[in-house]
Amino acid sequence: MTRIYIMVAIAAVIAFAYYTGQRIARAECRADSAINATNTNTDIINTIGKINAETLNTNTGDIRRILRARYTIAE
Repeated sequence: MTRIYIMVAIAAVIAFAYYTGQRIARAECRADSAINATNTNTDIINTIGKINAETLNTNTGDIRRILRARYTIAE
């Protein structure tokens, strides 16, 4: 009878360890996914910032002057 209790206790410990390991693995996976999503969003925001900086630093008046000089209605 004692052997049965020991086997049941060992099975319970193994089941608990499996369940706990599974929960820890899921939590780590969620954390990794959140970090990857945050890094991706940061990269996108940085890229948009660089593009906007280049666009804002472009002198629009200069572009208009060049286009008027090259392409006029007379041509």
